[in-house]
Amino acid sequence: MTRKPKSTPKRTQPSQKPKEEEIPENEQWRIIRESGLLQAIEKKETTAGVPQHEYDTADRIFDTTIFVIPLAFLYLLMDM
Repeated sequence: MTRKPKSTPKRTQPSQKPKEEEIPENEQWRIIRESGLLQAIEKKETTAGVPQHEYDTADRIFDTTIFVIPLAFLYLLMDM
């Protein structure tokens, strides 16, 4: 009885990445302007300086209390 030789899978070469085409700078700017991305960033920068929430006295007292309690506890622990 004759045996058939086992066929070995052919190894393929690693796929080469296609070269990226470069887009000219003026075309890049046209795409940015048409997408509206630049205007969205400019709007975000102008609204960043406006405070969204003004703290009232109750908020300040609460924040101070939340900050002071753990620090006082640590101070007492280290003092002993």
